[in-house]
Amino acid sequence: MDFIKSTRNIQNNQSGSICIIAGFTVLFRRKRREQRAELERLKKEVAKVETDIGHFEKKFSNENFVKNAPKDVLEKDMAKNEELKHKAGLKDSVSRLS
Repeated sequence: MDFIKSTRNIQNNQSGSICIIAGFTVLFRRKRREQRAELERLKKEVAKVETDIGHFEKKFSNENFVKNAPKDVLEKDMAKNEELKHKAGLKDSVSRLS
């Protein structure tokens, strides 16, 4: 409400209008900075997920691990690997945002 009142007061003031436009520009730049930061965070998360998937794939390719691991540990690791593969699908979305 205060913003509306202040814009009405400076509606006819040329410098006030420029000030308002500059305010939106600053807001836009701040949003873009936040978007870039979020994109970088997502890229790091995707890289970590891919590393973790590689770790699980290496474990599962080890016949001794698969043969000797308790069943509940193996099932838990397989479920985690499937969850990570699902998250890896975000890579396409993140790359489209870049």
